[in-house]
Amino acid sequence: MRYGVVLASHSIPFSFALAPNIKLGISMDLLLADAGQVLLTLCPANVSRTAPSTSESPNRSIVYIIPLDPDLKSTIAGAIGKTSATSEWLAPNPKPEALVDNDPRSKLLVDMANHLRHNELHKADEAFFRWVKENTSASVPSSSNVLSISKPDGTSEALYGHGFVKELLGLFFAKEYADNPQYSPRVTRHLIESRVVSAGMVEEGKLFTALKQHGDWESIMLAFNSVVDISEDEMISLAKALVDKQREPQTNPEAMDVDSNKPWIPTLSAYMLMCVSYPTSPAALRLAIRKYLPDAQDLILILELLDGWAVGGTEEYIRTLLKSVASNVAIEYRGGAAPPYDKTISFLQVLLDASFVSLLQFPPSHELLRNIMSHIEPEIGLHERMGCLRGALEPFARVQNRIVKERAEGTPRETPNEWRKRRKHQEQQIALGVGLYRLEELII
Repeated sequence: MRYGVVLASHSIPFSFALAPNIKLGISMDLLLADAGQVLLTLCPANVSRTAPSTSESPNRSIVYIIPLDPDLKSTIAGAIGKTSATSEWLAPNPKPEALVDNDPRSKLLVDMANHLRHNELHKADEAFFRWVKENTSASVPSSSNVLSISKPDGTSEALYGHGFVKELLGLFFAKEYADNPQYSPRVTRHLIESRVVSAGMVEEGKLFTALKQHGDWESIMLAFNSVVDISEDEMISLAKALVDKQREPQTNPEAMDVDSNKPWIPTLSAYMLMCVSYPTSPAALRLAIRKYLPDAQDLILILELLDGWAVGGTEEYIRTLLKSVASNVAIEYRGGAAPPYDKTISFLQVLLDASFVSLLQFPPSHELLRNIMSHIEPEIGLHERMGCLRGALEPFARVQNRIVKERAEGTPRETPNEWRKRRKHQEQQIALGVGLYRLEELII
């Protein structure tokens, strides 16, 4: 185990007899005694254990008899809650949602499966959105944003439960329907926009792979804003596919495009913008880059995008921060032509950690690496200079954060009388001269 887990603890008061020897150090020994007991010996560190003890000696030793519970053991099973020692501190596992026969959602799944089996995709879409409209208008108040459905026993629950959405996506992605695949992009995008889809609902968690097989890149781009468990392996695998497509020889623009029903495919720049902005784990991202992008020629296309996004540094971030300070309102980054600068640097660092040796062995990448370094070095100096302002601006930053938090939470503004009382109380505390972290020492 990398980390220990405390299953039980016990505090023993420290004897005053050892107080004079604390500065010199205390030696502790733990010896096994009878069954269920151990001896804890505390003695000064500078005293020999074999030296004869006299009543005039200022050194004292203490022996504690500590009982033990032989059934209480620190094991891996106990750490993960498989024994009674830790199970009481863990929340119970949620029971899987089961749809009863008289649940209207079960009837909807059966109807949609029948329509898909007979290649009637439009009827399946109509049945789904008709059911959503009926349940939303009938059971949800107009003032509420929470979608719910009434159950036969009179209670209500979420309109899109985990089990229901998983079975619904199974109609499009499950292997048993592979012989006659029928996919509804309208239903899938509606579920993604409603923020009820997770990658774990699809087999092996490969949501992006399933969507790519159906050519639904629009749902893939929407998933970056609503699905919270997209794996780094999935993201980089699709980035590899777009890199291969961009490296393909371009067709003659004057040639006639016979196949006008080609699915929409995002550009590598648009896709990498979403990837860089999405929260990821550096370790998993490095493994994915080494797995799918081992060729330095593929990395060059992504590095060129990161190089362009690194131009300007934190200038846009500082401008946004100043607007937030001027208006006393938290202004979040809304995206645009480039991802946030901090996320760009984090992604660039992970990419270089995973493939720096490959890039060094590829001479065409050297000029690009020098350009990236020229953009980042000024930012390092700027951060070092601005770091000197932290101490001076810290009181103003705390006040600014408090004002923004109160405005976001709707806290009523402090009246002048309340401000005077609070200021007077602070002055009285200062006059006392005893602060929370002050220490006074009296030497007689």
